[in-house]
Amino acid sequence: MLKGLIGFLLCAAAALLVIVGLGEAADLGIQPVWVFLEIILLACLLIGVVKFPAAFAVPILFASRQMVLPIPRQFHELSGLTAIRLGAGLLALAVFFRLLKLSIRGHSPSLGDLLRNQGKRITTFALFAVLVTLSYLHTPSPVYGGRKLLSFLTVGALTFLAPFVLLNGERDFRDFAMAAVGLALLEGTGRIIAGSHGTFGAREEVTHIGVGQLVGMAILLILNYKFVEGRWARYLLILCLPCLAAGLIASEARGPLFSLLLVLGAFAFTRRAKMSLISPRTAVLGVALVVTALVIVPGRWFHGEAADKYRVKSQETVDLLHGSYTDQGSGGRRLVFFDSALAGIAEKPVAGWGLGGWAGYYYHSDRWSYPHNLFLEVWLEEGIFGFAALLAFLTIGFKAAKKAFDEPSGRFAFVLPMLAYCVLLTTSSGDIDDNRFVWFWCGVAFVASRMIASGFSKEQPQQEPA
Repeated sequence: MLKGLIGFLLCAAAALLVIVGLGEAADLGIQPVWVFLEIILLACLLIGVVKFPAAFAVPILFASRQMVLPIPRQFHELSGLTAIRLGAGLLALAVFFRLLKLSIRGHSPSLGDLLRNQGKRITTFALFAVLVTLSYLHTPSPVYGGRKLLSFLTVGALTFLAPFVLLNGERDFRDFAMAAVGLALLEGTGRIIAGSHGTFGAREEVTHIGVGQLVGMAILLILNYKFVEGRWARYLLILCLPCLAAGLIASEARGPLFSLLLVLGAFAFTRRAKMSLISPRTAVLGVALVVTALVIVPGRWFHGEAADKYRVKSQETVDLLHGSYTDQGSGGRRLVFFDSALAGIAEKPVAGWGLGGWAGYYYHSDRWSYPHNLFLEVWLEEGIFGFAALLAFLTIGFKAAKKAFDEPSGRFAFVLPMLAYCVLLTTSSGDIDDNRFVWFWCGVAFVASRMIASGFSKEQPQQEPA
């Protein structure tokens, strides 16, 4: 019944695309071959969304709100489409088809089963969202604050709720992990190639923080979660680590690099090894691999602007370690932001400056800006109550992740280091909109905790690390 319904919907959607596409092509003078290529691509996306919905949770996690997709001239109507809009659309479509599947009578698990005992956790996030919304009422930056609020209540809420629907089985977790590693390899290789050329377009940045964050997540997944079967498949996955390490360096983002090294060092000898891909000793070698890439990759591959940027950031990092900084570099500028944010908090510690209020406080204008630290941002803008709600939500998230970490089989032990990594990322970059990956991994922790409580992990086979 379900397969027939989904098949009918796919066929109907394909037929509709053909009719509409040919009609639009005739009106715009576009060659039919481009229309058929677009239809084939959309059909493949629809099939992927139905067959592998969890994989479509990956692109939106680290997508930049400013990244405009390169659209061919033949489809100029789509010009201006951003990566985050496309990612949100695909994720919403994946959630829709999974909800359609769960709504079928007699299907197990049902939507009620997936949300059982999650009321307190979802309510805590909802409380935080309410306080964020209320803070908009007294913001000095209504334009930026409004955009920020809209994105948080739509994209942020979607990324938090998506795991409850999309991740309800071992296959879903594997689909997500494989998509994350595949996309990280693609993006990381692209950064290596771009750095070797050394030239960038007028709208292209040398530093790609989102790519670095994604690559770091992929490295942690490989080291902490055995999502492939077979010795050769595991060895092939391990061979991806040097490329990912090089891609992380090529992104020229220090926050993801240092966050990854801290998490690898902290969990190398403390994590559950039963379901990890490698042993703790090999994890230490992974840290050494990243450090080696940090030394070798820039000198051998970086040229032009990439080499100049890396040289400046390296010198600034050394200066920061010696306690010397100015607001000329990105790292020093962040420390200046932190000092100013603390001063702003001291002025209005209870009510805060309102959503997006950092721009009004620091720049005295309504512009897109934030202090690059989630905790300082929330306290500055939402006040002490918003800050307390954020801490309460993260505390519940870490408790759920710790429960998964301590579970004997180690099936979901990777969730705790992943959540720790994501929270560390928020201390040096992004705002509540950019840091949507934290909401996602808290949702994953809640899902893992529910599965453990329902006895899911006890039914899974246990394997020793290679």
